[in-house]
Amino acid sequence: MSSGRRVAHASTGDEIELVLNETPFYAEAGGQSADKGLITGDGFVVEVLDVQRPVKA
Repeated sequence: MSSGRRVAHASTGDEIELVLNETPFYAEAGGQSADKGLITGDGFVVEVLDVQRPVKA
């Protein structure tokens, strides 16, 4: 569930929503399921569970 508020930190087990300018992950479209995988960096690992296309304003 999304509360729509920004947070500076997340802990193991927290479910967060990321908004990225670019991604190597395929978004859900045309009946195909979205990619799943990992985003890793220095000191963090984020498990990607779903990828959606941006909402047009």
